[in-house]
Amino acid sequence: MKAIVYQKFGNTTILQSAEQSKPTIKSDQVLVKVKAFSINPMDWKIRKGEMKLMSGSSFPKKTGADFSGIIEDAGNSCFKKGDMVFGVVKNIMKDGASSEYIAVPASLVWKKPSQISFPQAASIPVVGMAALTALEKMGNIDR
Repeated sequence: MKAIVYQKFGNTTILQSAEQSKPTIKSDQVLVKVKAFSINPMDWKIRKGEMKLMSGSSFPKKTGADFSGIIEDAGNSCFKKGDMVFGVVKNIMKDGASSEYIAVPASLVWKKPSQISFPQAASIPVVGMAALTALEKMGNIDR
């Protein structure tokens, strides 16, 4: 499968296409065929080397925390093959969403509302949680 990776810290010119093995899933994971992924400030800060304490210095790295796609293998989860989903990867540097397929914990995946597109759904997880947290803490809104 194809993936977007980088072998050193830097600007966007270091991103390259690479051939990687299609991931296999563990019992608590699902395999998703990625239709869209998004880039957050954390993604480009890691790529530029601004978060080395968190990211470490081993390469290659992937990018993209948020994704949307179609369940390819549901494993032992409540999902089924063909479900349209969106979610967030657990380890952005190792399991970034910039791949044709990703294996992610089922607990970090949700069904995509039918009225939004794959790119729209891929833009929700990280910024959506930030907005929800702000509303809870500053807007006195309960979940």
